[in-house]
Amino acid sequence: MTIIVDTSLWIAALRDRSGAVALRLRTEIGSESVVMAPPIRLELLQGCRGEPEWRAILARVDAFETVVMAPSAWDGAAKIYFRLRQDGLTVRSALDCSIAQLCIDHDAMLLHCDRDFVTIATVAPLKQRPIVLDKA
Repeated sequence: MTIIVDTSLWIAALRDRSGAVALRLRTEIGSESVVMAPPIRLELLQGCRGEPEWRAILARVDAFETVVMAPSAWDGAAKIYFRLRQDGLTVRSALDCSIAQLCIDHDAMLLHCDRDFVTIATVAPLKQRPIVLDKA
């Protein structure tokens, strides 16, 4: 199965100096294939604090195959957001809907630590696995 790792987990792994989060992530992924999603790439790069960090993050995301986002995926993401609103549910970022639609389109499992994907899965056939990280 193809795995897409959400920004929430990438950031947790990058910030954790102990390496425990990265180890947990590697364990969760196992021997599955990990690909990069364009919206996740965007979120990771937009959060860089300077040029050195930009170069380091860019090198990391470039190490993964990036899946293609079809033009119709944007309509699908908007439909997810629309369905959520119709059900009285909200998510904090429309980009999360685009990540979800990309996962659906590529039949990929999304690993995350973001409650919005659990909410999205109530209106869309998103394969998702929340990863609970220890609060230290």
